[in-house]
Amino acid sequence: MSTVFAIALAATAATTNLAAPAPPATLQQEFDAASAAAASGDCTTAVPLFEALERRPSIKPGSLSGSAIAVRKGRCLILQDRVVEGEAAIAAGLPGLERAGHGFHADVAMAYRALGGTALARSDYAQAKSHYGRSRGIEDSHFEMAALAGLIKASRFDGGLEPLAYADEGIRLAKAMQPPSKETLAAFHTLKGRILLNRGETEAAFAELKDALDLSGGLTARTSLSQASMRGDLALAAMLLNRKDDARRYLAYTGAGRIVTSPFASAVSMLPPDCGEQTGLRPDDFAVVEFGIAPDGSVESAHTIYSRGGPDVAAAFARAVKDWYWLPESLTKIPAFYRVATRVELRCTMAGGPAPDVIQPLSDRFRQWALPLVGLPDTGDRTTVITALRKKVAHAQAQDAPAQIAAAGMLALADPRVNADTVTMLDRVLSLAGSASVPQETITTLRILRVISSPFAKVRGRNAKSGRLDTNDVALLLQDPAVSNDAVAANTLRLLGNWQDSNFLIKAADDQRLPDHHPLRQLALLTLANQAAVSGDLAKAQEFFVRTGLTEQQCALIGPRPALRRTGANSGDYPMEAARYGFEGWVRLEFDITAEGKTANSRPLIAYPPFVFVDAAKGMTQDIRYTQSFRPEGGVACSANGETINFIMR
Repeated sequence: MSTVFAIALAATAATTNLAAPAPPATLQQEFDAASAAAASGDCTTAVPLFEALERRPSIKPGSLSGSAIAVRKGRCLILQDRVVEGEAAIAAGLPGLERAGHGFHADVAMAYRALGGTALARSDYAQAKSHYGRSRGIEDSHFEMAALAGLIKASRFDGGLEPLAYADEGIRLAKAMQPPSKETLAAFHTLKGRILLNRGETEAAFAELKDALDLSGGLTARTSLSQASMRGDLALAAMLLNRKDDARRYLAYTGAGRIVTSPFASAVSMLPPDCGEQTGLRPDDFAVVEFGIAPDGSVESAHTIYSRGGPDVAAAFARAVKDWYWLPESLTKIPAFYRVATRVELRCTMAGGPAPDVIQPLSDRFRQWALPLVGLPDTGDRTTVITALRKKVAHAQAQDAPAQIAAAGMLALADPRVNADTVTMLDRVLSLAGSASVPQETITTLRILRVISSPFAKVRGRNAKSGRLDTNDVALLLQDPAVSNDAVAANTLRLLGNWQDSNFLIKAADDQRLPDHHPLRQLALLTLANQAAVSGDLAKAQEFFVRTGLTEQQCALIGPRPALRRTGANSGDYPMEAARYGFEGWVRLEFDITAEGKTANSRPLIAYPPFVFVDAAKGMTQDIRYTQSFRPEGGVACSANGETINFIMR
């Protein structure tokens, strides 16, 4: 490959008799410099060099030289997390390199492994298997072992004998290495152990993982990411074998549950996947998912380690975790080691999707206007959508103000993280909106988002029901005719401002500009019904409830959540076996709240660290009490309610 330009571009070389202080670099030298930077991992240097070469008139797309540049640049773009661009570049260059034959096999193999890695990151196991399979066949055993490791990760939920055959071949090649590498051999034993875990062959899995532990040096106070992951696998196997004390011991040697204040629970957005046909998840399914958090607070990697429902179930759990977010400033509480890889125990929610929040009608209306102007990737991956929107906001043409406004508003609605950048962005597009040709309701929505996004009112999603906006800000906006004449905007503000204020609630409930059963009017009426029930006026409560047009089941899903009265928690609830190992953590539970304020049907959704606090948390829900709610037939007040219980030693 070092002479690719000498062969492909010799006809384009020009000569000159003019003396020069220093001759310019040849195309071959520029290509070699870009390739050397890429090989060393310096993609910040390599990508601009490759792009400069692509701009040369002599470099034709589809030619051997153009294909080599595209593939090597594509691999670098993927390393820079510019995945869509990287995959497109590789796809453009691969056919040319495959036609070139044996001399480019290494480039072809590495390109397919890069594509396999991006497919695996999306939990697209079928695509990952295809790519990793096409990367096999290189003479170098290191290339072969890398392909086998990818194939194992992509097929470990399949069942059948093929994944085990990949693992055994990897173990054979690792044993034949000169010099031998215990680390590589341990890695393949770990991968085989995970295959066996997901097949339900737990004893055999435990034996493989024990072999991996011995090869890695056993249980010591020092640990690496791979060792922590392996010990976590052993803890999982031991728990499934009901060897609970062994499980806690192995888990203790991962370092999990030893972080002050259990910061993983403080995510801005941490929704479990839905149960049901769309995801293929059943209430009894559970998974252990390992994930890493990027500096901006998004999840940059999420992989299901264990589940028993096959590849689709494993993918559903991993994709749910991929959508979680933290505020970047909260990450300072988490040591870097655990930001790279940590694990949670995860189940699906029976809530049927997030309950509609107060700003849903407003956001739906804005999206209907903005989507044609913005355009978004055809994907359900929220991280990809947010990344695309950020790029559109950053690179929007100055003269296209409506597109800038649309992208900024969409980003403010899509991204659950609220910070100074959000406020600055909204201020900037609001300054554009006055002179741009955009609907008044668009400007009104941006103004409301600006209030919601202020540093003093970080309200998002379901939290918007807590009414934490400054009432003065709300009153000031409502005085503006442009806002008060917009029924959706005005009533959104009333419910955000203070949903305990009867005057605001009655105005929202009685606003004839909205249909009788509009979600904003329903929410106001349900809150008024609950207030009347608490005060003992059941006839009035019944009247408000009937006006919602809801059944009790619908009401339980979208109604305002009853207020917490007491938890009943005390130090005796802390499980002694967890205290003995120094574990701290948390469990997010899902349960129904009866009209009397009691809990029912408790089940864990997310637990950190896995297995440690679930039983204790379920037991504690029996003592939790909420305020009374009105239901005509005494049914459930709040269905699939979520609550997080923290276990912290002081």
